[in-house]
Amino acid sequence: MNTGLFDKNGTPIKIGDKTKLVLDGGEVREFDVCFKTVTRTVKCHPDFDDEYSKVAITGVVFCWNGYDLFPCVDANGVMDTSKMEVVEKSEEVKTPRWSEERQAYICQHCGSEIDASLMAHGFYCKACGLPIHEDLRK
Repeated sequence: MNTGLFDKNGTPIKIGDKTKLVLDGGEVREFDVCFKTVTRTVKCHPDFDDEYSKVAITGVVFCWNGYDLFPCVDANGVMDTSKMEVVEKSEEVKTPRWSEERQAYICQHCGSEIDASLMAHGFYCKACGLPIHEDLRK
């Protein structure tokens, strides 16, 4: 699945890719590109009563060391994705397989269990965010 984002070489960044970012201090971070829903606490608009609110944001997420990170923009308005490099392209999306033992679908990308009753409500693995394209019936 295309994200609409491009790396520093103009290569499209897709869900399932791995990207590399070299920070200003020289630290290198590699990310798994996912599509998922992440819960965050954000500062509310000054006109609102509450100062902070909990929100669920669905979109492109860069997973690193257990963190789900959204693309950031620096002080000059440059997105960090334009400083990244795609280092591994995603494979074709694999259809989850049914596990009789677990009575659930198993994502062929990350190994997560997907409750069969949830399949009618979305076509993405909740854990890794990869799209599920095929009709899944036992």
